[in-house]
Amino acid sequence: MEEVLIEPDVVINEIGVLSRREGIVVDEDDLEARIGEVESLLAEQERLSNPNVLYEERRQHYIKTQKTLLGMAQIGGENEALQLAKRFTEMYLSLIPSQKRREEYLLRIAQSKKS
Repeated sequence: MEEVLIEPDVVINEIGVLSRREGIVVDEDDLEARIGEVESLLAEQERLSNPNVLYEERRQHYIKTQKTLLGMAQIGGENEALQLAKRFTEMYLSLIPSQKRREEYLLRIAQSKKS
């Protein structure tokens, strides 16, 4: 199964929809500045979609992307940032083709929260 790439417009739209739905206040100037970051991260995602790229490199890219998206929600406070992180994690999980790998990922998250 081929991995699905998320287009920059989809991410930017998703941020707008999510921020309105969750009541997150996103500074428009800050969002504009970060759009370039998101587009850069998505270009990197396209390169990482190559099956020869190591999983660890993909994981590091995911972490960097999540931090960028969380930065967009900082103005809204901790709860809103957590909601955005949750939504982004759902988007990320949808890109993992194997149900078993999704379950392993969620298990690792749960274990890391316990320690």
